[in-house]
Amino acid sequence: MTALARPPETQGLFVPDNEVERNRWFWRDLNAMTRSMFGDGAKSVAPFFLEAEKTEIPGGWPRGGETRLDLPNNHLQYAITWFLLALCLVVIYVIYVRARLKAA
Repeated sequence: MTALARPPETQGLFVPDNEVERNRWFWRDLNAMTRSMFGDGAKSVAPFFLEAEKTEIPGGWPRGGETRLDLPNNHLQYAITWFLLALCLVVIYVIYVRARLKAA
């Protein structure tokens, strides 16, 4: 089996609550998922999740390959944006100072 080991997550500020009754999970709550699958008398489980690689499995389940490892590299775009915003601020400041000097 080829898989990624992932630690449990904590609920983020803008992440909704999990709907355990409807089996809808918005964040990985290991304890709640364990209780949901095995009941309150569940034994302890490993403190991580395994996300399987996409392979041919008889019956098709569990389906692997759902993990997306697309880490965008937008650093140049962000840098250009912030430097242009800083340049606009400098231009506005120069215009403001020139107007104040002419008025004085």
